[in-house]
Amino acid sequence: MALLAVVVALALTGCTKVSVDLELHEDHTASGSYVVAIASDADGVLGLDTETLFNEALGRPINAFDSAIVSVYSQGGYEGYLIEFEDRPFDEVSRDLRGMTIKKTEDEEYVVRAAGRDSLSGEYSEWFSRSEATLTVTFPGEVLQTNGIVDGTTVTWDLTTFSGEPYARASAHAGLTPLETALVVTVFVATTFLAALSVVLIGRHRR
Repeated sequence: MALLAVVVALALTGCTKVSVDLELHEDHTASGSYVVAIASDADGVLGLDTETLFNEALGRPINAFDSAIVSVYSQGGYEGYLIEFEDRPFDEVSRDLRGMTIKKTEDEEYVVRAAGRDSLSGEYSEWFSRSEATLTVTFPGEVLQTNGIVDGTTVTWDLTTFSGEPYARASAHAGLTPLETALVVTVFVATTFLAALSVVLIGRHRR
């Protein structure tokens, strides 16, 4: 699936919605979903029914996604398809989302890059303003650098307004949560205190 191509092709019909939601795992796989939908009243505007339109935009039948569950999407005045998958290798996900790459570095970090609206010609770029298009990526560990909106280990880009190419770099391994870190520190301090107290008490007893 070429994300930008889908947005452009469907934008011709009027109001569109495309969203990509990915969760990256430590074993170099990803789970997530794609939503590809158009406004309910736009069906047939190009002389095509919704399924035919999506098949042409995606470059293959909507039910031809390997190891994925495809279901009808109908929410908020949009109708289309929801494609859900689990534990797919990064290269397969990148192949679906041509224009997006997910790489692991030698420093045990994940780097995500994607083409943005600025890579399109002027008229195509304008079509983004008539669409809803979001990209959300959740990493296993701490987000180290990004030009998206960060919420914990999740980064989100609104592709209809974002200027530039989405980019994020994060740890490929889960770290301790703030609560877990605080617990570890508390246990360490308490253990150190008790050890020191024991030394003092034993010293006094020997006297």
